[in-house]
Amino acid sequence: MACGGKELLISDSTSDAFEDCEASSTFPSGDYKCEFGFNKKMEDSPMCMWVSDGEGVSSWIKVNFDDMY
Repeated sequence: MACGGKELLISDSTSDAFEDCEASSTFPSGDYKCEFGFNKKMEDSPMCMWVSDGEGVSSWIKVNFDDMY
């Protein structure tokens, strides 16, 4: 690390930098919430990815980061 300091994985939902996320919709079962899309598991299974409620290409996720300064 050239700059020094602590490295943060800001897109990891367990990171101190990750506050929460919002999604255009979520699959109704509750096993595919937006934060599951940022958990480093990269698996096509429940609690490992985000799935919209059938929105297709118009679906979105917004990540809110903690104010760390």
